[in-house]
Amino acid sequence: MRRLAELPVIGVVFVCITWVLLCIFVPLLWMIIEMRRTMARLQRAGGGEGAAIQVDGFIVLLPPLVFCVAWWFARHRARRAAARREV
Repeated sequence: MRRLAELPVIGVVFVCITWVLLCIFVPLLWMIIEMRRTMARLQRAGGGEGAAIQVDGFIVLLPPLVFCVAWWFARHRARRAAARREV
């Protein structure tokens, strides 16, 4: 918990943004790869196909929110412990 409390605000923001980008771009990259394979196979067979991809907002937003709450809690506890040591 101490290392989490020492993380600066910009670090927390960076981790949250990175998570959101990974949740969006990794499935998109997977879809592009799969669509290329499917389209190559369908071109040989003479057909066509459509595809859609969705990223669940719960999966995208919940981990950054939990991380922010855990960081805030760890920081709050560290400040209270430091205040107790000064008294």
